[in-house]
Amino acid sequence: MANLSPTAMTPFNLQLVTDGLSEFDPFATITEIPGGDTVEAIFEVVASGSPNPAEIFRVDIATAGVNRLRP
Repeated sequence: MANLSPTAMTPFNLQLVTDGLSEFDPFATITEIPGGDTVEAIFEVVASGSPNPAEIFRVDIATAGVNRLRP
């Protein structure tokens, strides 16, 4: 994740969402992104026992007031 502004970004939550049956803790907290810097968010996922090669994952910003810009 990148903070494109010169101001540090305060804590916010991310939520991992899937249309399949994989198991994971869906929330991660980013404590801070310094201005003009990047951070990495990692989710540990255990794949479902039922094969689903088309499973789609999405990461949403789960904190109100945080903006997301297009890549």
